[in-house]
Amino acid sequence: MKRITCILFLAVIVLLGSCKKEQETADALKGVWEITEVQLTDTTFVDMPDLPYTIEFAPCEDAYTATCRAYLNYPLNDTSDVYAKTDSLKFDLRDKELTFTDAQNESKFSFLLHRFVFSDPKDSPLVLTKTGFLEEGEFPITIKLIKR
Repeated sequence: MKRITCILFLAVIVLLGSCKKEQETADALKGVWEITEVQLTDTTFVDMPDLPYTIEFAPCEDAYTATCRAYLNYPLNDTSDVYAKTDSLKFDLRDKELTFTDAQNESKFSFLLHRFVFSDPKDSPLVLTKTGFLEEGEFPITIKLIKR
């Protein structure tokens, strides 16, 4: 009986530790991040416009169990500093993986709808690197962001 109690106690401690880690990550991600670089292959980079695209990570409570929200913002045109929240994204956090699971405008931003491993959000730049199996024709995407 003591062994079962001890095992249950340890399981609860591990679960609480995992929950705390995801919440700390969600808290560190919260805010506006400017996309500074998108690399599609070892040699192919996407030219970023003069006016930056940003990802705004919304506050997220219970990050271990909840699906969180982010917003992709970009200028209305090349000369405007007026931004539109053009796409609402959903994402999940597990350990050092961030998975974007849904987007309103999937055809335009499908490069985001993947699972990424990421660097420490307290470091700059934040680096998202696509992980998992690559289908034929898919690229190992890397995205670099800095917090504004």
